[in-house]
Amino acid sequence: MTDDWPFKRKGFYLRQRCPHRIQRFTCLYCKRHFSTQTFSTTYWQKRPDLTARIVMMVVGCMGNRQIARALGVSPATVAHHIARLGRHCMLLQATELTRIEHLREIAIDGFETFEWSQYFPFHHNVAVDVASGYFLYHTDSPLRRKGRMTAH
Repeated sequence: MTDDWPFKRKGFYLRQRCPHRIQRFTCLYCKRHFSTQTFSTTYWQKRPDLTARIVMMVVGCMGNRQIARALGVSPATVAHHIARLGRHCMLLQATELTRIEHLREIAIDGFETFEWSQYFPFHHNVAVDVASGYFLYHTDSPLRRKGRMTAH
């Protein structure tokens, strides 16, 4: 919480998961109530303990069903966590892009791969700041199939 944002402490509430005691506040400007949990990345999650484990499994190239089986949860739970993580990453990317002062040299490159099978080729296009190595932009573009598509 920043000093320039007017608020007043307004008690707390208890819950079963850590942290057990959640501080409540009242905004002195709009008179609305909020808590420290409101600004948490695990806001409204039933299983906030899964997020870190799911991240490690996703970057380890595990599939959603495989992750769900390993953690004993439904594949929908894994999909929701991954979607939420993606939104947080997009927000972090947008925030960090505003902090970059001056872009001098940008490298643009791409590579071609397949999505499901050779029948679905697509192209990754990437723009990177040369000095920092920071990824500025990424697109994936579907391509038309090339060559002969035989039955064998």
